[in-house]
Amino acid sequence: MDLLKTPAFAAHVESLLKEHHTPGVSIAIVHDDTFSSAAFGKSVISSDAGSEERDCTPDTLFDIASCSKSLTAAAVALLVEDDVNFPNVKWDSKMSDLLPEDFVLEKDEYTRDVTIEDILSHRSGLPSHDSVYMGTKAKRPDTAKSITRKLRHLPLAKPIRSSHMYCNLMFTVATHLIETLTDKTFSEFLQERIFAPLNLTSTFLQPSSVPPADRDSRLACGYSYRESTSTYHAIPVFDTPEDQGAGSIITSVNDYIVYVHALMTHAPPFTQAIQKALVTPRFALPEYNDDRERLQSSTLIGLGWEIFYYRGHRVVQHDGSISGLTSTHFFLPARNFAAVILCNGDAGYPAVAALVRELIDQTLGVEPSQRLDWPEIFTRGRGVRGEAESEDADGEQKNEEEKAPSSIDTAGAKDMAELTLADQPEKERGSEEKYIPPPFPTSDLPLDRFTGEYHHAGYDSFVVGVRASPEGGEALFIDAADRCMGFGIALEFVCRAEAGGDASSPSPSEVKFLAYLTDVDECETEILEAVFVVDGDDRTDAGGKIGKARRLGINLDEDIEGLIWFERV
Repeated sequence: MDLLKTPAFAAHVESLLKEHHTPGVSIAIVHDDTFSSAAFGKSVISSDAGSEERDCTPDTLFDIASCSKSLTAAAVALLVEDDVNFPNVKWDSKMSDLLPEDFVLEKDEYTRDVTIEDILSHRSGLPSHDSVYMGTKAKRPDTAKSITRKLRHLPLAKPIRSSHMYCNLMFTVATHLIETLTDKTFSEFLQERIFAPLNLTSTFLQPSSVPPADRDSRLACGYSYRESTSTYHAIPVFDTPEDQGAGSIITSVNDYIVYVHALMTHAPPFTQAIQKALVTPRFALPEYNDDRERLQSSTLIGLGWEIFYYRGHRVVQHDGSISGLTSTHFFLPARNFAAVILCNGDAGYPAVAALVRELIDQTLGVEPSQRLDWPEIFTRGRGVRGEAESEDADGEQKNEEEKAPSSIDTAGAKDMAELTLADQPEKERGSEEKYIPPPFPTSDLPLDRFTGEYHHAGYDSFVVGVRASPEGGEALFIDAADRCMGFGIALEFVCRAEAGGDASSPSPSEVKFLAYLTDVDECETEILEAVFVVDGDDRTDAGGKIGKARRLGINLDEDIEGLIWFERV
């Protein structure tokens, strides 16, 4: 009997969706060349905004987020395999040899030595730097080429091949490589070399490529559940050309399972050599010592894939997660089994992770008495490790408490942010009416000394403004909703500190703040350090007041020692 079609399985999945506040999920599997798919719940739920409720089906279209990375790596593999047209493209080819004008890193030895396989296995020495992506509504929107050329301005964090640091940027760089070498857009290359040969008629790069009729009837909306109000916040899917390669693939489970099956079975356009190259480990992460990893080896990093052993069987997998959406795809080569799971809730990871283990147990024929309660195990540990993004530079689990000083209570900031978002109409992110987090009262500081535009060659510009505080008075804020992964920053004054000398010396003065960075869509808040520097003779006026700020530093990437510094424009 087809597992996906049994009443017991349907009831189980519906229960998981309800528990994890996820409207819908689509699942497709293939075992010994027999395909099956099913869907549960809703792809769109009704709202006050007037959206019509739609059932989730196996043909529902989802943005699959980082599950796109395996496709990017496979696209590069097609160039590596083509000795006739691209004889210089090998996995160990130096990126700077292939893109001499564009691929330049902060240090010459990195520029000289980083290879194709380094950028596709997250071991280039460059940390995430996700905040550099400028979205389509920005004054200066990014492209794959502009992202590549920004690399020279971004601080490196580790020696090459010494650490695993998840880096979306490098997968976007890989698409610039493809576009430069083939003289085609990444979308054209995917269509000609992968989508058309596999007859993937429901797979696209960017939602704008989806035919209008299908966009209106088949595209799932993402949802983030608000615990404070027990409501769903709709997060529409929109174009993010700036991060192509790292994400932005729109597909259905019925389509994407065909791609995964072709890669697993070496079907054209893929070969055994391509599959072997993609799933050969390039880096090993440390073991995890908790129940979620029971019966499982440590994770190995391939090219666009992660590999681990579960009950002694090799599993090749990659997850995906963006605001409002969670996804995964995996295959067991020795068992000729693969699956794709796509859902439209950003709280859905525990459900998806549990379903992966349950499907594998079923395929392996594990006796019911020997199976673990995976839903309970992953629910108990829902706060950590969805995929590699939640690991630090050495692959160690992050402690949520380490993200903020222990003496600081972040609850108030998060509640205020959620309240502000709840009062706003649902809209496409990046529109003119942007989310701005609630600021904090900033004592009696002369705020005009800090306001203005600050620029970094890699991170572009932050504009520091002033707005009324809910707690009275005015406060500083930064609206960064025009970035791909949009956010806002509310600044809370901490102290003023002399970096050196006394009040009459030309040494700089630092004014320190807590920066409450709140994600535009999910309302998740983290506390960062922010420092304004007042330089030279303008440090103080005759009355000893703070002079005009010249620089702004914020620790925007946790793998970087120190702050990212923006200079006043």
